Amino acid sequence: EIYDHEVEFTVEAYTPVSSALIPTGEILPVQDTVFDLRKQTRLGDVLPQCPGGDKNGFDHNLVTNANGAIKKVCRIENKNSGISLECLTNQPGCQFYTGNFLPEDKSLAGKSGAMYGKHCGFCLETQNFPDAINQTTFPDCVIRPGQSYDHVVIYKFRTL
Repeated sequence: EIYDHEVEFTVEAYTPVSSALIPTGEILPVQDTVFDLRKQTRLGDVLPQCPGGDKNGFDHNLVTNANGAIKKVCRIENKNSGISLECLTNQPGCQFYTGNFLPEDKSLAGKSGAMYGKHCGFCLETQNFPDAINQTTFPDCVIRPGQSYDHVVIYKFRTL
């Protein structure tokens, strides 16, 4: 489970979603919201405050402001395992997902007999904004003839 993981993101904004988890087209500041993870925060302290009812947790695009330059998005660490992870990217967004839709009863079988359930893992998906093709306020996601596409993501693992 990820409850003892501590996260720190370098983002100032996020893209809110509808009840169907589709972006609304807004870009809002993280300040004074559950998405304000700019200071090291224990996930177990913030996940109960997240939207989603019994599927609560993060499944949101965080705005990186990378603007094509490689930028550190976050650092996540777990003192129990002694492992830290930094994520860097040149993409405008990072979808942070905390396993909200995994089964509550840990009935999802994994490798070597491991069983997984809600909040048993997280994802950091660097990307353009979800639904950008339909949202005029989001960065353009269309690659036109003659343009190149460059997607960089770096995951740095370290021991604490």
